[in-house]
Amino acid sequence: MRVVSNTSPISNLAIIGRLSFLRQRYGRVTVPPEVARELRALSHVAARETTDAAFHEGWLVVESVPAPSALGELRGTLDAGEAEAIALAAAPRRMCC
Repeated sequence: MRVVSNTSPISNLAIIGRLSFLRQRYGRVTVPPEVARELRALSHVAARETTDAAFHEGWLVVESVPAPSALGELRGTLDAGEAEAIALAAAPRRMCC
């Protein structure tokens, strides 16, 4: 099962020191590029360091949105990270290797 997240669940769990919950529950969590950018710009230093470590460890993974054209309607009502997360979650899963 692919798990896609926007910024808030990840940043809020990182702020309270519980980001590991996602790894324990899902093993791997995928985020779109805009969510990764937002996480790398967190003003909460400990949360930013925790999410950086998760990217480095490889269980928090960035995946591009396969059809950026699908973002147009979503971007009209949501911020960029939320729009990309929804578009990525709704996209057919790409097969790898």
